[in-house]
Amino acid sequence: MKKSLEVLVTKNAMSVISDPSKATATKKAVERAMEFAEGVDFRGPRTLMIENCPLGVHVDPKRGIVVILSKFAGWPGVTDDLVNELIPFTTAVALA
Repeated sequence: MKKSLEVLVTKNAMSVISDPSKATATKKAVERAMEFAEGVDFRGPRTLMIENCPLGVHVDPKRGIVVILSKFAGWPGVTDDLVNELIPFTTAVALA
C-alpha cells in the first residue's frame, strides 16, 4: 500500500491557483499533486514542470510531501536546500 503524502503550496503558487483567469493553466499541476498525494512508487525526489503552466510539482516521498510551487521558485530543479527554505512559507492543503 502506498503511503499518502502531505500537499504543501507555496505562497506564490497559491496566488496563481487563486487567480480565476489562470484556472485552465493551473489545473494540470493541481491534478498531478492530487495523484502524487495518493502515494508514489518511486523513492527519490522528483520535480515535474508542467508545459504551459506557471506551476510545478515537487514530490519527495522520503519527507512525505508534495509541494506545488511557482516555476520561478523551482526552475530548473528543486534541491533539498530549496525545499528546506520553502517549507516555512507553505500552506498545507487538503485536495478532494
